[in-house]
Amino acid sequence: MVRLRNRAVHLYGDVDPSHVYEILQNDLGDFETFISLIVEHCFT
Repeated sequence: MVRLRNRAVHLYGDVDPSHVYEILQNDLGDFETFISLIVEHCFT
């Protein structure tokens, strides 16, 4: 995901929308982990 962020910031015109869609559909594990850690920290 870091590579996508760097590409989006520095080469915005070169970003393939279908690649972004694929990442949003399949590669959000980092966000799920992050959210679960926040919930654990705030509500336990």
